[in-house]
Formats: sequence, C-alpha cells, structure tokens
Amino acid sequence: MFLKGISSPASANIIELQRISSSFIEIRKELFQKQMEITRKHRGDAVLRYAWLPSSKGMITSIMKYGLANYGSSKTNSSYGVGVHLFPANCTDISAKYFDVDENGVQYMILCRVIMGNMELVCPESKQFHPSCEDFDNGVDSLENPKCYVVWTMNTRVCSFCVPKFVRVPRELGSSDGNLGAVLF
Repeated sequence: MFLKGISSPASANIIELQRISSSFIEIRKELFQKQMEITRKHRGDAVLRYAWLPSSKGMITSIMKYGLANYGSSKTNSSYGVGVHLFPANCTDISAKYFDVDENGVQYMILCRVIMGNMELVCPESKQFHPSCEDFDNGVDSLENPKCYVVWTMNTRVCSFCVPKFVRVPRELGSSDGNLGAVLF
C-alpha cells in the first residue's frame, strides 16, 4: 500500500516495518470489531478504509501502547475540522508532507483501518468537531474522491496495524527502474 500511494516508488526507502503490539491491542481490536458491527447495524455498511496517520518518532510509542486517545487533533494542521486527520491508502504522497522528520531523516506513519460509516463533506477552514447530525459518522474533504478523512471518535473507529519507517530519496538518487533498493522487513 505504501508503494502504490507513492508517485515514484524510487523516491522512498522503507527502512523498517514495525507491527503495532501491546498488552491492550486485543482489547482495542475487540472495540473496533464491536463498533464495526454497530455501524453496520445502523448504517447498513461500515465502509471500511485503509488510511495513513502521520506521526512523529515520539508519538509512535504512545500510540502503540495506548491507542489514539492522546494523539491530538492538530498534528496535520488540516483545515478540515477538529479531529484525527488520516489520508487514504492511495495518498501516501499527500500524507507525507505532514510527517515529521527525525534527526536521521526518517519519517514515520501508521497504517490504520478506519470505520468511515456515513461520510459528510467538511468544508475548508471548518472548525467542526463532531458530525453535523446523527446521519453522519465522519467527515471527508470530498465525497467523490476524498484525500483527507476526519475522524471524530478515534478510539473505536480507528485500528492501527503497523508503522512503516522510511526515508525520502532525492530524485537524482532514486532508481529509474522503480526498484526500492534495500528494503528491510
């Protein structure tokens, strides 16, 4: 998914893929599953999506241990309301501009599964922090082709899976054949 969402696979090298694990992961997975069932019951479809969550090196440990409760809503500086902003799996390049770069040039993101339910359009410069009515669950920047998901109830609607750690490769150093070079898993 990471490579499919990058415009040029040669522009990034994955240096590590870390699986999300903690003593509470099974409980969070159960809560996610229950929320999925509730959403299906009330909406007819849970509308599950994979998405990228920008993160910093410092937040990874906290998110892995405690989930997204302490993630905060200002991490992406998005103008699409107050909530956790995630980016569709096919939008790796868009989401990459929101990632912090650590002292070694490494960037971090978290691959998540998201229960979108009924989505409503959130306008730019919105200060919206919850659905506008009971008919909606989450927000998007576009109903036809979303590039940003706005999730207001993050602990039951977002389940994190793994953390790709990657470095951007300057274009002149990137391989012209699209190969990543050395990728460690």
